[in-house]
Amino acid sequence: MNFQADSSRQGEVTHEIAEERLREMGFAIKGVRVGLSSVEVDVMAENRRAIAFPFTIKGSWRGTRPGLERTDTLRKAIAECYLIEKEIGVPGFVIASHIPFKGRGRAALKLMDRRVIFDVLHLFNDRERLAWLLDATEADLERDLMECPDLFELIRERQYAKWERQR
Repeated sequence: MNFQADSSRQGEVTHEIAEERLREMGFAIKGVRVGLSSVEVDVMAENRRAIAFPFTIKGSWRGTRPGLERTDTLRKAIAECYLIEKEIGVPGFVIASHIPFKGRGRAALKLMDRRVIFDVLHLFNDRERLAWLLDATEADLERDLMECPDLFELIRERQYAKWERQR
């Protein structure tokens, strides 16, 4: 099996699932694979308040480090969001099949400025957060940023809350 071709197929499936999830939630898809001068935005979507959200989508299932657990994939997502923020002036959002909670991936997320990556959403487990984003105003987004400036803590708190509800 060709590793690169398999990776591309897994990425395509993740992209299709994420795009469909955003549509189902009520986001207006304004563009797919939108080419900026420095980077491509996987999905550009607007919420009900006409606020634009550039989504970078990363996912895979095979191997020992799927999705953003691969540091090279995480670094690529960080770079894409950095370029998006520099070019259009809004932070990126990442949708991923897997989110790192240890090692260098965790360390990288701890260092991230939420004005570059506003949030990292799990492909299947962050429906409530997507619902919140769908109705968020500019003031809501700014308040969220001020209340939790640490990206990793924002992600971790959401995951722990889910685990506690499932018990």
